[in-house]
Amino acid sequence: MATINQNPGDPNPGNPHPDELHPGKPNPSHPDADDRGRIDRTIPDMMTAVTRDGYGDPDVLSVGRVPVPSPEPDQVLVEVVASSVNPADWHHVTGKPYMMRLQSGLRRPKMTIPGLDLAGTVVAIGSKVTDRHVGERVYGEVGGGWAQYAAVAADRVAPLPDSVGFEQAAATPVAGLTALQGLRDHAGLGPDGPDGARVLINGASGGVGSFAVQIARAWGAEVTGVCSTANLGLVEELGADHVVDYRSEDVTALDRRFDVIFDLAASHGLGQFRRILEPGGIYLPCSDRRGGAVLGPLPWMVGVMTRAKLARIRTGFLLAEPVVADLETLAAMLADGSVTAAIGSRHGLDEVPGAVADQAGGSGRGKRVVRIDLG
Repeated sequence: MATINQNPGDPNPGNPHPDELHPGKPNPSHPDADDRGRIDRTIPDMMTAVTRDGYGDPDVLSVGRVPVPSPEPDQVLVEVVASSVNPADWHHVTGKPYMMRLQSGLRRPKMTIPGLDLAGTVVAIGSKVTDRHVGERVYGEVGGGWAQYAAVAADRVAPLPDSVGFEQAAATPVAGLTALQGLRDHAGLGPDGPDGARVLINGASGGVGSFAVQIARAWGAEVTGVCSTANLGLVEELGADHVVDYRSEDVTALDRRFDVIFDLAASHGLGQFRRILEPGGIYLPCSDRRGGAVLGPLPWMVGVMTRAKLARIRTGFLLAEPVVADLETLAAMLADGSVTAAIGSRHGLDEVPGAVADQAGGSGRGKRVVRIDLG
């Protein structure tokens, strides 16, 4: 299992590092009815956050002081300890492809504080919330994570076991859900599925790829990971049975075939991957690296699915959803050690614009985590 994500000097790396904890917050074992609709008096009026007024390159992001949001009746207020940076965050910041603005806001972004992933502690709850409580550790894919506090829908966050650190949790939602749902819902893998499925992960060292390697192995698959020379050791630590250096070897010329090809890099075409796909196997593309500024990868994906249908090759269109039950599954896997978030770098709020710019060049090595300073 990979160890690069652990906090140096932590004698029990499964537990939250002391730097991740904020003493003084209540941590009841059961919900208190009086907490519903109540705002904790210790919550400040203002907070530090990464904000933007419009779309553009990452330099449109700025760090400033803004009011702490108040939770709506169906929301909880989370004191954010950590967040992360995903390819999807880059798209939200730049507003590209332009098609996505139909949902995120045509001229201006509806959400002024980006950051899809977050992990932290519930410090206030809305009047209609009954299944979350003040002091509860939670995480999820909700938006607004690049801030000290975030008001989020209560049904979009999942409880976080005490043994899982906030940084580990914050690195998981978008990438972990994409890997989990792709392998289970499209490729048919799972804890009760057949053992020994041969799975190729193209782009195994990035955010989604690092989770996919571990989840597939946990579900009994034989995993081959494709990555750069610099990341071969990481992918081996993650549990891959075989590793391929794409700089020195053409993965589509391997002398073995695969039941599942999870393509996160879009480095080869369907015709090339077909040579190493077992009859009846599935080719699952999931990449934003191909496409224009207007429609993004949609034309490429439609083309892949059309060619796959004509060639009678199984494929699927993967769009991960923030399902709480799946977040709970991932939290359990983090807690029992079968999955570990591979954290490649850590950043403060003031370093987020640079981290987003780096993300445009590809996922690289593991996840970029954002640590939130409440000072």
